Amino acid sequence: MFDQNLQIYQCQSCSMVSDVQNCKNGCSSSQYYSMQYGQCYEYCVDGKIAKTYSQCGSSQHLCIDGYHFSSQNKCEKNICSAQIPTSDTFSAFLFQCLNCSIAYYQKDCQNPCIPGSELQYYYSLQQLCMVYCGNGIIAIDKKTCPSSNICINGTQWSDLEKKCKKQLITCSTSSPDNYLLQCSNCSLVTNINYCQNSCLSQYYYDYKQQKCMFYCFQGVIAQDQASCQSSNFCIDGFINVGQGKCNPISKDENNNQDGQINSNNNQNTSKYEQNSLTVNIMISLFAALIILILAASFAVLKKLKVFLNKNDQMQQIINNYESTLKKYIDDKISNQQLEIDSLKIIRITNNQLKNNQIEIEINQNGEDQLLQDQNDSQRTIKQFANNEILQQQYSQQNYQENPLLQQQVSQQKDINQL
Repeated sequence: MFDQNLQIYQCQSCSMVSDVQNCKNGCSSSQYYSMQYGQCYEYCVDGKIAKTYSQCGSSQHLCIDGYHFSSQNKCEKNICSAQIPTSDTFSAFLFQCLNCSIAYYQKDCQNPCIPGSELQYYYSLQQLCMVYCGNGIIAIDKKTCPSSNICINGTQWSDLEKKCKKQLITCSTSSPDNYLLQCSNCSLVTNINYCQNSCLSQYYYDYKQQKCMFYCFQGVIAQDQASCQSSNFCIDGFINVGQGKCNPISKDENNNQDGQINSNNNQNTSKYEQNSLTVNIMISLFAALIILILAASFAVLKKLKVFLNKNDQMQQIINNYESTLKKYIDDKISNQQLEIDSLKIIRITNNQLKNNQIEIEINQNGEDQLLQDQNDSQRTIKQFANNEILQQQYSQQNYQENPLLQQQVSQQKDINQL
């Protein structure tokens, strides 16, 4: 052991790891292999690692697996507050990684999950860090646990029982060739130690590329079934002898430094293959160039991943800013809605006041008209009274001035008395 306090182990190659199972890492002497980041680093001191020694004294260094930077810029051990319950149905099938996440396959401990209060599961099929709800159920967050039907690798959801059950796989076909081994998940390998993979049936796990490849035939593997005829990839222990052709590496070929195929294979090469050898070489070179470009792109992506991991704090600041901005916008929208509601209430009130004013004016006009009618009636009555008085005065004056009329009235009174 290189450092007992930090639990750093030294491999036979003199490279350093936090887990002895990672000793087959290809790192040089004094380098540290990080399972979390999947690459070699220069070991600085006190658990700090960096891409180069010159970065050890700068802020560009990282911490070894299972450690994180504290506020004092020191590497401190991750304290996993969330553990796999022993009563969990699938506790025996899960690994707890050094970064406190859990995984179905130990190789999936190379993940970007961040330690926290929630138990996180690395879902390798989607390459996501998800919350482990318990008994094989995982979800995007804790709130969606009751409604989630997503299960960890190696299990499947049962609609009848409403729970995750161990996946009982029945392989439709057996191993297509006697030099291949078939795993319990029906994937194909050349070494039983590589059965911890997420490959599907008819797929071969290429440990060199650490990816699943479609198994074509006679040692040939390809990205998919359609690429079998033009593939230059072979399984472990086979060598490519042309497009879509692989032959086993014999002992003599294995010891031959020139790496040429044996004479028997050359004799079996058809005339057509010999005539098209130049074309095959050109295609092989072109394919090799593409592979180099892809490898360079992969290296750039890994560096970008490391850079993004270094900038977790910046990402956190961005997330906090986005959260604050969203809250500000929501508050602004809420305030505007309140203002709109207030304006609606004011408008309704103004309309009611306007209607009341109109009603008051109508009533006032009615009262004025009634008062006018009363005045007209009184004026008419008064006019009739005046006319009656004038009529009486006129009749009395006429009576006094007309003796004949007086005589007629007197005679009428006498008649009435009789």
